Amino acid sequence: MSKFKNKKNIVVFCRSGARSSQAKSILEQNGFQNVINGKTWQNVKEVVSGVTEK
Repeated sequence: MSKFKNKKNIVVFCRSGARSSQAKSILEQNGFQNVINGKTWQNVKEVVSGVTEK
């Protein structure tokens, strides 16, 4: 977890969104406040590429 120290934001994601929710909880329980649940890779990909579903 020391790799995540000093990061502005941490985005977690997985195939279905379930594991990313667990990862977010674990990180928050360990003192990280800058954790974002991106849910699925598709969600993260759309945000990164600037594409939004309508």
